Order: sequence, then C-alpha cells, then structure tokens
Amino acid sequence: MKRSHYVLMAMVVVAALAGWGVAYFEHKGRVERAAVEALAEARKPGQYLAKLIRDSDAATLVYLPGKDEKDERLIQVSDPQWRERLAAILESATYEITDKHLLGISQPMIRIYKNGAPVLSLMMRGKVISPYCDAIQSDLIVHEEVTASIWKLIAEQDPKP
Repeated sequence: MKRSHYVLMAMVVVAALAGWGVAYFEHKGRVERAAVEALAEARKPGQYLAKLIRDSDAATLVYLPGKDEKDERLIQVSDPQWRERLAAILESATYEITDKHLLGISQPMIRIYKNGAPVLSLMMRGKVISPYCDAIQSDLIVHEEVTASIWKLIAEQDPKP
C-alpha cells in the first residue's frame, strides 16, 4: 500500500472518532438538560406551596370533630418561624403529581390563612401530601422524610396529635 493510503485511513479514523465524540457529548448534554428540566418541574408544586405559606399571616392545626365531638379542635400556631420552616421543607422537596386521590382523613390538617381567609389546607398520609388550594388539584407523592419532617413540626405545637 502506498503511504497516502495510510494517511487517508488515519484521517478517516480520526474523523470517525471526532464525530463519535461530538455525538456522545451532545447526547450527554441533552440528557443532562432534560434531567435538570425534570427536577425543576418536580419542584414547582413545593415552590408554589412555600410561596402561599410565606405570604400568609397565620397557621392553624385543625382536628376534625370525632364521633363524640361537635366542633373542630383548633390549635393556633403563632410562631412565624414555624411557617417559614414548613415552607422551607415543602420548597426543598421534589414531587410526583398523581391523578389519583387517596380517600381518607389524616389529622391534624394544617390550615394556612391570609387576611383571615384560608388559602391552603394540607393533609398528609404516608408519603402523600394532599394540598387543598386553588392551583393544585391532585395529591402529591413525596419522600417519606418530607412528611416525617412536617410531623415533627406539628409535634412542636401539639405534642399529642
């Protein structure tokens, strides 16, 4: 073989490797961008809930009436730092939105107020958070550590929930 054939083959190999490298890193970049976008999308419900809580002026723990009770039992949460910590927990979580609504009641429910009107109610069962507000109409699945952190906040205000 002539020397020019070896040079030509070497150029073809280099071009093929360069093309493969460009395609690989372009694909990797697309995958990483998609993952970042998916993470941002998974955090949107928490950001919305955190904004509602930060814009609020009061929080209440609500126990619905039982068989022998007539009225709800309410525990006012007067500490604004408690609401901020609740907002931080919700904002830091990632959520999976489900179209299934889980039946059942969990007590207490956290009710958030702005100007005396309720703007958000939260109920937790296992790793499911059920927000009742205008913008979110479905249950949200989170890591159990998130709901465990919220239960710890509740226990600070009501040691016997």
